[in-house]
Amino acid sequence: MRHVLTDKSISNICSVFASSEHTGYTAESGLPQKTASRIATGEVSYYFYKQLVGRRQIRLVTICGGKPSDPIKFRLKCVTLSTSLSYEALSYEWKGSNGKTEIICGNTTLEVTCNLATGLRALRFADRPRILWADAICINQGNNDEKSKQIPLMRDIYAIARSVVIWLGPEFRGVAVAFQILPYLALLGMGRFQTGNPDDETIENMTATIIIERPKYGSIIPSVEDLESRAYYRDYIMLRSIERHPGLDDDTIFRFNDEEAWEAIDKLFCDSYFQRSWIMQEVAVAKEV
Repeated sequence: MRHVLTDKSISNICSVFASSEHTGYTAESGLPQKTASRIATGEVSYYFYKQLVGRRQIRLVTICGGKPSDPIKFRLKCVTLSTSLSYEALSYEWKGSNGKTEIICGNTTLEVTCNLATGLRALRFADRPRILWADAICINQGNNDEKSKQIPLMRDIYAIARSVVIWLGPEFRGVAVAFQILPYLALLGMGRFQTGNPDDETIENMTATIIIERPKYGSIIPSVEDLESRAYYRDYIMLRSIERHPGLDDDTIFRFNDEEAWEAIDKLFCDSYFQRSWIMQEVAVAKEV
């Protein structure tokens, strides 16, 4: 049963919002209008953050297991950031203009963007919890002092995470095949760096140049031996992990006739997620993506 606030309780909450010691939403930022209204009517109680203690303390969010149709339920825990932790860090775009919704913690709720909620629903396990770090939940966005202390820790948060999970949005037509093609496009990109071609060279020009020079049979994809000697460590792992198909031609590997897949690739490359400067920090330091 949800807690019903009395007039006195509402008055006390308003006093807390005006206090500089409050660790939830501040008077300057204010509560979202919809949520404030629901609190005022006693329909719901809003989640209050526990104060972080110490220079390296952060929060981790546990997303409870559930079916796709289940509401999103979570728990927050304060921990000291160290290499002994086991969690995944979420890299995503807020997309606040797409609206907001609420997720549930016990008898309280927390408002998040619809894009984050959709990602959490898609990423949660059906039968067990999943421990994540997501900035909009794990950092009290209404406390500017806390944000100023947590933001400098974000590089370490992503570097220490077991892996970084990238959320680009719900699945759409052609995207599954697109992700089968993308690793081979990455190999072409590595091949370009070996030639000294400019970084702004388009994938179309790069591919066209290599196709002209390719053998009558086989693929334009460089061999492992051609690339691995000068590859970065993480690139070397990728080089070894991508399955080679020496007996297949490029039309089969790249599926040039699959318009749906290539439209999906265009859509992925145009995703506004890749315009975020933060991803340089979030992905570059990751152990695994």
